[in-house]
Amino acid sequence: MTNAKGGFTDVSQMSDPTIVLNEQFCLARTYAIAQSEKLMTQVQGVSAADVTAQCKQLAPLLKEQVASVSVNNRPAVIDKVSSFVLSTGMAPSQMAQTARICLGDGYRVDDMDVALASALILVVLGEPVYGELLGHHLTAGFGTSSRVDLAYEWYQASSDAVARGATQVFAPGQAGRAELILTAATEMRGGGTGAAMGTVPQPAAANSVPSFNIAQ
Repeated sequence: MTNAKGGFTDVSQMSDPTIVLNEQFCLARTYAIAQSEKLMTQVQGVSAADVTAQCKQLAPLLKEQVASVSVNNRPAVIDKVSSFVLSTGMAPSQMAQTARICLGDGYRVDDMDVALASALILVVLGEPVYGELLGHHLTAGFGTSSRVDLAYEWYQASSDAVARGATQVFAPGQAGRAELILTAATEMRGGGTGAAMGTVPQPAAANSVPSFNIAQ
């Protein structure tokens, strides 16, 4: 959704924070898919169907970590995902490229478990701007419980990273985007209530971590 002039809503025009966050979630999703598709062209001998099949392996591997997003604060989730990343023994650069591919592919095929798992991996590997996606999921209750209280932490960390000079991976040309999202999230948090705590499912049996070799 855009404003009457055809552009994206900015802070001065914001009247409904829900609309703003939905708009920015849609935009981020589009960028994630485009980034994934670009990287896929550099992976030799692998079809789109092959990528989807391999990326689906992330869901059971990070089932517990993804479930924890709905009930734990950001630091606790980060700890869980960090333990997983360390256990794989995969080179961080290789895992990050794989996560970027799987992030967009998860959105492309509407597999939210894969998208969430991929975003979490990227955050842990030193790219906190991807945490914006966790905020969007928690705000919308899309693939997670609806928890605007927990969402704010992810938005805040993403905004702080941008303020420190991190690359804006989503819509880098949209001035004031981080401020807009954080302002909308602040308004949402002011009127939001946390959902009841639930039981985090136990992880499924381990599968192989997917890995894609990007041609240089």
